[in-house]
Amino acid sequence: MSEWATLLNSYMVNPSEENASYANNTMNYCLSAAIGGKHFGMAQQVPAGTTWWGASCRPIDGDSGIDTDTAWAHVYAPDAEQKILQDDMTEKGVWICEFQTIVDALMHDLSKGPLPNGVWIAGKKYQLTKKFNETGANNEYNFLCMNVAVKGEKGHIVICTDGDLSGKACIVTAEYDKSAGCPAGMAIVVGTEFAKWLKESGTDQSDSIAC
Repeated sequence: MSEWATLLNSYMVNPSEENASYANNTMNYCLSAAIGGKHFGMAQQVPAGTTWWGASCRPIDGDSGIDTDTAWAHVYAPDAEQKILQDDMTEKGVWICEFQTIVDALMHDLSKGPLPNGVWIAGKKYQLTKKFNETGANNEYNFLCMNVAVKGEKGHIVICTDGDLSGKACIVTAEYDKSAGCPAGMAIVVGTEFAKWLKESGTDQSDSIAC
């Protein structure tokens, strides 16, 4: 099990009492989480095959959910050709690197319309519905957040620790599904708390963040 996935589990997916946050008497959590890195001072294009450093998901049937195949199936699919619906209602095959679609979405100006290829996570196409900044009560941090969703109030909250997209940053996803008892607001809370830890510990400036 990687250190990254263990941290995701402890802070976001199955939080320890030490790291947990609460809404009334309910512990906040997300269904799955992943973490990766991007140096926004470099090219927008990431190398082929770029992906997350670790993955965690809620335990299923005795599966720990930490860097298991089940966990990765929630957040990752390898680079592949995907069918994208065009304006004329035909489908076109487009080569998709999922991590690239997330970077593209973070850098996308929503006023210019939807992303042409969408945002892809775990082989599923999501629509970028909202982008916003989290800065804390006293502007102690600046995170760029986005909601990528499908019908039924399901999707992922994506948080980048560099709200200006100018240098090294960690990128964290938090999966939510309202029907499973995990609404988007809960995912935002745990994702933001973990992003704060990444920033405060200096982890988001790791030498491993190079692409």
